[in-house]
Amino acid sequence: IEFKPDDAAAYNNRGDLRERLGQARKAIWDLNKAINLKPELSEAYDNRADAYSDLGQYQRAIDDAGRAIQLARDLERAYIHRSIAHGELGQNQQALQDANKAVELDPTDSWAYRVRAGAYAASGDSRQALQDLDRATQLTPNDLAGYNDRGWVLNILARYPQAIQEFDAAIRLKPDFAFPYKHRGKS
Repeated sequence: IEFKPDDAAAYNNRGDLRERLGQARKAIWDLNKAINLKPELSEAYDNRADAYSDLGQYQRAIDDAGRAIQLARDLERAYIHRSIAHGELGQNQQALQDANKAVELDPTDSWAYRVRAGAYAASGDSRQALQDLDRATQLTPNDLAGYNDRGWVLNILARYPQAIQEFDAAIRLKPDFAFPYKHRGKS
């Protein structure tokens, strides 16, 4: 950026990195700059949607993810980010529609299945949520989020011994991650 201050991709990449580092406000500044330099840069809208979600600004996240989708209909991450934001606003049907599209675009992405599982669970369909989480853990067996989420859904289904097994699997993968311990204690 120092050498090429008009490089929209550089601002987008730095904004994405800042969002991942938990610096959502700084990320938004960079992503605004990227969008001003190159208004058709779909990834910048998607990354900004993610940063807005981090700040709890879910309608702005939905709007930006929607703009990213208008610019690039096959941008799977934008459907995921919009699904998550819809879910946070209790718009479960819209969340499920976007998650379905994300899975359709990339049926090998475990994250898409986990997001769709969350939408199913929020809609009261815990059995379908569990099926998606089964698929997610098949796709990425070393991802603790899949096991943690499976345990959470098994708790909802009152299948406590199985829930504990899933939380134990998550703990084995990352012993210093607090959520599986917390959730296991509720099983």
